[in-house]
Amino acid sequence: MGDFKLGTTSYLPIDNEMTYRDMRTGELKQTSLYDACLNKSSEVTLMNNYRFDNGLNWKATLKYDHSRGAMVYQSPMSIIDLKSAANQGVYNYMYRDIDGQTKAYDGQYVQTRMSCLNAGKIDEALFTTELSKKFRTSTFRLGVNEWFYHIDYCSNTTMYDQSVPSDGSYALRVWDANQRTGYFYDFNKNASEYYKGSENKLALYFTHDWDVTNKLNLYYGARLEWQKLKGENAAVKNAKGEFVGRFADYYLGATAPD
Repeated sequence: MGDFKLGTTSYLPIDNEMTYRDMRTGELKQTSLYDACLNKSSEVTLMNNYRFDNGLNWKATLKYDHSRGAMVYQSPMSIIDLKSAANQGVYNYMYRDIDGQTKAYDGQYVQTRMSCLNAGKIDEALFTTELSKKFRTSTFRLGVNEWFYHIDYCSNTTMYDQSVPSDGSYALRVWDANQRTGYFYDFNKNASEYYKGSENKLALYFTHDWDVTNKLNLYYGARLEWQKLKGENAAVKNAKGEFVGRFADYYLGATAPD
């Protein structure tokens, strides 16, 4: 028996390298599961709090954030029973052993998987300025919010097949020599996405916090907001200019073969 323990061991292949086609450029690239999941952020915040002689209090906060958000998920797509009568002679699955030698895969099952590499660069600028004044039983606030977001996001997808070991050993990547020479295929055919755009919000607000009595408080206000959204998605077209679904090896600007 191998070292695989149900519920405590990853069922993914021990090789974490992945090949994908860049949705933006069409280039074939390689990455690791760890690099594809990398999240990082750089942030700057400036804050001001100033009290005037007349009792007015002015607060202002400015924040800028530049980040990369990423997530990878692996979706099981199908199980192939190589020993079934219907599949006899249909597939010719191979794998490479620890020495890099190509060998025939003699297991009963193969699982097909989709890797979805989600990543986006996000820039956001947030500004809030507020004037407030306290009286004996109430506080008035008048403020402005300006929020701007920009995102450049894409999801690159790639397919691969893996062994389904019955002895508890770790899964290995396999490929069907009747159809291809490498592990990865159907780049961006399933669930690939692209979005680049921005959102801008500008708002003026007012609030009044009023202690009417020792046991009754009223808190009310109003907000007037202007919002603008602008962006572009991936539009897949064929040679006739008609919109169609994703296809293998799709990237921005590629034309469907049909």
